[in-house]
Amino acid sequence: MIQEKINEIFKNCVVLTIAHRLSTIAHYDKILVLDKGKMMEYDHPYKLLVKKEGETRITNEEGEFAKMVLRNGDKVAREIFNRAYNTYYKSKKEN
Repeated sequence: MIQEKINEIFKNCVVLTIAHRLSTIAHYDKILVLDKGKMMEYDHPYKLLVKKEGETRITNEEGEFAKMVLRNGDKVAREIFNRAYNTYYKSKKEN
């Protein structure tokens, strides 16, 4: 409920979130993955999870974000992927 309210209130704002749960940010426009203060990856969560656009499962298993997602187990990883996939393609339709 809290996450839904944040999304609603700050819909047209830049929001910086330090997330402990990847599902919290799976629908964000962009994710910046840091390791020891260094940028590792930056893009839409869906694009960080796949090698090429259009794929319907996690294929970028070498990516840092994808590795973190996969560590959550198959069920949670699939939920995160689906959320990222759906928001990515929804935003493409809107633009």
